[in-house]
Amino acid sequence: MFQGHLFSTLSICFLWKDIMSCDVNKLPAARLPGDFMIGGIFILHDRFANLSNRTYSDDLTCNRLTIDGMIHALAMIYTIDQLNNMNFLPGITFGYEIYDSCSDILKATQATLRLFPEIVQLKNSTDCNHTEIIPSVKALIGAQYADISAAISRLLSVHFIPQISPASSEEALSDKLNFPSFLRTVPSDTHLMQAIVKLIKTFEWNFVGIISSDDDHGLSVLHLLNKYFEQQQICAAFTKIVSSFDDDPSLHEELDDILNTIINSSTNVVFVFAKYSIVKKLFEKAIIRNISRTWVSGGTWINSRETSNIANIEKVGTVLGFSVHVGVIPGFSEYLQNLKPPVNGSTNLFLEEYKELRFGCDEKYKNYMACINSSRECRQYVPVVEKSTLACRLDNVSYTNDDYLVDLFQWQTAYTTVLAVSAIAQAFKNIVWKHGTLAKDLMVTPRQVPFSNCTKPCSPGHFRSLSSQSCCYECIPCPEGYYTSAPDMDDCSKCANTTWSKSGSAHCEDRKIEYLEWENPLAVAVMVLASLGFLLLLITGTLFIKYNQTPAVKAAGGRYSYVMIISLLLSLTSLCFFIGKPNDTICQIRQPLYGISFTICVCCILVKSLRIILAFKFAIRFVHLPKIVYKPIIIIIVLTGVQICICTLWLILKRPTCKEIYTIPKVLVLQCDEGSYVPFGVMLGYIACLALACFILAYKGRKLPEKYNEASTITFSMLIYMFVWIIFIPVFMNTGNTYHSAVQSVAILASVYGVIFCHLLPTSYIILFKRRSNNRQRYLQTIRSYCGVTRATFPLTQKKFNIYGTQTNFNAGPEVKNFPQSKAKSMHNFSPGRKRRKSF
Repeated sequence: MFQGHLFSTLSICFLWKDIMSCDVNKLPAARLPGDFMIGGIFILHDRFANLSNRTYSDDLTCNRLTIDGMIHALAMIYTIDQLNNMNFLPGITFGYEIYDSCSDILKATQATLRLFPEIVQLKNSTDCNHTEIIPSVKALIGAQYADISAAISRLLSVHFIPQISPASSEEALSDKLNFPSFLRTVPSDTHLMQAIVKLIKTFEWNFVGIISSDDDHGLSVLHLLNKYFEQQQICAAFTKIVSSFDDDPSLHEELDDILNTIINSSTNVVFVFAKYSIVKKLFEKAIIRNISRTWVSGGTWINSRETSNIANIEKVGTVLGFSVHVGVIPGFSEYLQNLKPPVNGSTNLFLEEYKELRFGCDEKYKNYMACINSSRECRQYVPVVEKSTLACRLDNVSYTNDDYLVDLFQWQTAYTTVLAVSAIAQAFKNIVWKHGTLAKDLMVTPRQVPFSNCTKPCSPGHFRSLSSQSCCYECIPCPEGYYTSAPDMDDCSKCANTTWSKSGSAHCEDRKIEYLEWENPLAVAVMVLASLGFLLLLITGTLFIKYNQTPAVKAAGGRYSYVMIISLLLSLTSLCFFIGKPNDTICQIRQPLYGISFTICVCCILVKSLRIILAFKFAIRFVHLPKIVYKPIIIIIVLTGVQICICTLWLILKRPTCKEIYTIPKVLVLQCDEGSYVPFGVMLGYIACLALACFILAYKGRKLPEKYNEASTITFSMLIYMFVWIIFIPVFMNTGNTYHSAVQSVAILASVYGVIFCHLLPTSYIILFKRRSNNRQRYLQTIRSYCGVTRATFPLTQKKFNIYGTQTNFNAGPEVKNFPQSKAKSMHNFSPGRKRRKSF
C-alpha cells in the first residue's frame, strides 16, 4: 500500500507539467453539458498499446475495452438522464464528464486535473483558503481500484472536493485524516475480513492458503487477514503474491509456482484476492493441471457470468464468495438493450467504440470469416468484445443493439454507481433548496435576476472614478505598476518593488532580473580578450624566466618584470567579478582588486624608469646618490600601501554593495553600487598620478642609450591608461545600468593590453627574433656610444658601469682634478681584469 501511495505522490510531483499538457486527443470519453457537472473516472480500457515505447507521461494509447468499466459509466449516464427527465431540480440540469483511467494511476491523475483545472490555477495563488474554491465540476465518482482512488483523493482532499467510489473497499481509505473528502458506496474490507473469519470458524478450518495481488488493495487485504488470523489462531499454509497486471511477462511463472505450492500443500481451501483477469488465468491453468480446491474470495467476479463461462470451470472445485446486497435499478436493463447515439450536445466515445467492436466489420474479422468458410486451417481470432451475429451485415451500427450487455453486467457494479450519483444529486438538492426556497448564492443562469444598474461593475485591473451621480461611475484602467485584484475597487494598489504590472492588470508579475550575464555577447567578448591577455602574460613570463640572464630581460626590469606580470594577471582576474550575478561580497572585492593590482604594475614601471635615470643621469656626477635613492622594494611597498589605505578607508566608510534598481519597467537591474564615487575617483586618480610620474621620468630619459630608452613605450602605455579612463567617465555616466560593468571591463582590458603591448611584447620580440641584438657586447656598444657623446660634458677618469649586468669602461680627461681628492682616487685606476662587483 505504501508503494502505491508513494508512486502516486511522485507521479503528481514530478510529472505535473506533463499532466497539464494540452492535447486535443485527450478528450473525455463521454460528456453532457449541464448547470451542475459531475465528473467520472472509470477503467474503460485496461491495457496500453505502446507501453514499451512510452517516451513521456501522456504518450499512451489505451486499448481492450472493459465491460465492467463501461457498465459503471453507463449506470452514471443513465442515472443523470433520469434525474434531468424527472426535473429533480426545477430549472437546473445535471451534466457529466467521464474520463478513462486505463487502469493507470498517472492517467487517472491526468483526468482529475482536467476535470478540476482550478487545482492547477491555485498552485501560484497567495490565497490559502482553498475551501473557497468553486470548481466547475462539483463532485467526482470513481475510481474502481483502491490505488487509483487514493491517488485521486490526495488531489481532491486538499480542496475538500467530494469523491465517491463505487468499488474501492480498501480499509486505509477510511482514514479521514489522509482522505477527508473520500466517500464510497461499498463497505470497507474490514467487514469482508470479519465475514471471512466467521466463515472459517463456521466450517472449523484452521489451515488455509492465501493468494493476493501486489497492488494496494491486495496488500491491504492481506494485512487485515493476517491480523484476524492471529487473533483467531488460524494458520496460513502459504501466502503468495501475484502481479496485478495480466500482461506481466513473469505472470505465467508466478501462477505456475502458485499451483505447484497448492499441489504440495495439504490445505484444500485457498483465499484469492486478485483482479478477475488474473483469477481467470489462474483457473485456466488449474483446469489444465486438474487441480480442484475450494476457492474463496470477496471480489465481484464471484457471481459474474464471465466466470461461469470459463470452459470446464467445474473442474476447479468449489468457488465461494461474498457480495454486497444490491437493489433493483428500474429500467436499466431496458436501457442497455436500447443504447442510442448521444443527443443534446452530448458525446460518448466509448459507446461508439463498443458498437463498432460488437457489430462492426474490421479487416481481421473479415479475413477470419472468409477463412472458416474455406477448407484452410484458420488462425484463432480472439476479439476484445465478442462479435454479434449481426456483424458485417449492417452499414450503420449506431442504432444496433442486443442482449449482450444485459447478460454480462453485474447488478452490484451498476447499483453502487447509481447510489453514488443519487447521493450527489440529493446533496445538491439539500444545499440549493433551503427551507423550500432557492439559495441566492447558488443561483444558476436560468434563475439570474435581470441587470439594472447605471454602470456595469468594474472588472479587476480597473478602479472606479465617481461622477456627479453616486450610482454612476467610470471604470479607468490602473496605470503601469498598479493593480486591483477585486472588482469595483476605488483605488489601485501599488505593486511591490520586485514586481510589475501592465496597465489594467489584476495582479502583479515578477520583474525580469537583469545583469551582465555570462551568456551576454559583450561578456563573452570581454572574457575571450581577458583569456587571450592571460595567455600572453603566461607566455611572456615563461620566456622571461627562461632567458632571465639575458640583457634584454634585465633591461626590461629583471625580477620586477615578474611582479608586473603577476599584477597584470590579477587585474585580468578582477574582470571575473564584473560579470555574472553580483552580490555584496563581489562588489566589495572587484574594485580594490583592480586598483591595488594595477597600482603595483605602474609602480614597477616607475621603478624601472627611475633606475635607468639614476644610472645614466646621476651616477656619473653623484656616485653614491643612486644607492641612497634607489630602494625599489621600499618604493613599491610604500606607493602600493597608499593605494591599500585608500581602498581600506573606502571599504570601512562607504563600502560598495549590491543594489536593486527598479527605474526600468518590468525589469529589476542588479548592479554594484560603489557606495561613493569619491574614493573610486581617488583610487583611479592615484594611479593617474603614478602614471604622470612615469611620464616625467620618461621625458627625462628621452636621450638615454637606445637599448635602455623606454620613453616611447612608457609614454604610450600611460597615455592609453589616461585616455581610456578619461573617456570612461562620460561613457559610464551615459550607459544603461546593466552595462556599467561591461564599460569598466573594457577600460580595464584596454589598460592591461596597453602595458602588455608597450612593455612586455617588445622584449619578447627581441628574445625570440632579435637574438643577435640580445647579447652583452651589443649593450656594451650602446653604452660606450652614449658615453662617447657625453664625455665632453662630464669628463671623468676611467669609470666602470654595471647597467643591468652590462659592464663597460671609459677614460676621463684631466678635468678630474676638479673633483675632491678622495673621489678622484676612487675613480682612477680601475683595471679591466678586476673582479666585477655588483653595482647599480
